[in-house]
Amino acid sequence: MDGAQRTPEKVIARLLARREHSRSELLAKLAARGFAAPECQAALDEFAARGWQSDRRYAAAYIAERLSRGYGPVKIKDELRRRGVAAADIAAVLDELAPDWGTAARAALARCRLADPAARRGWLERRGFTADECRSVEKI
Repeated sequence: MDGAQRTPEKVIARLLARREHSRSELLAKLAARGFAAPECQAALDEFAARGWQSDRRYAAAYIAERLSRGYGPVKIKDELRRRGVAAADIAAVLDELAPDWGTAARAALARCRLADPAARRGWLERRGFTADECRSVEKI
């Protein structure tokens, strides 16, 4: 592609056509491609205003994907924060989705091949489930 035709808007559109991205991820990818921060911010503001980019929509897709892979709330929230999603957006999406973390923990535990109860609990905790969720699964 000719350098004169390469714009932040085109790069953002191409990235969002593949999957949802957080604003922070897009800024990092644009910076890595050599775009100046002010023009990136302006382009992202326009995409957000038109509803083409949304951290909440990104968070909803990310939560659904990670939940389907057997991860718990602690890990998912941490990963979203590291990807630049605001805590308020994470909380709002979790309130909307209202996942049943107990069911998710049981489904994740079904994938675990460890026999020792303490090892199974540690496995669940490393996947991001709270101690209470781990204990409730053990009682079943």
